[in-house]
Amino acid sequence: IGPLYRRPKEWTTAGKFGAALGVALVTLFMFVRFVTGTFPRGGKPSFDMTTKEIGRLFFDNLVLPFELISLLIVVAILGAIMLALFSRGNK
Repeated sequence: IGPLYRRPKEWTTAGKFGAALGVALVTLFMFVRFVTGTFPRGGKPSFDMTTKEIGRLFFDNLVLPFELISLLIVVAILGAIMLALFSRGNK
């Protein structure tokens, strides 16, 4: 199945460093965006918005949150697969 099939005993130094670096970068990015006030502003809500306008709003102003959510979903799916494999191996 692959090298991720076996559960690691401890966090490695590289794993700890990577996790800390990721958290630090996301925190720094959000802090800078908050301080500078450059959060994307949504368009005015209207009842005559078409799907084309909604798509343009998502892909012009909200690309980063969209990509972060997609990454979070992928990580959640991989975690669910790993948990399923571990629980099957314990039986």
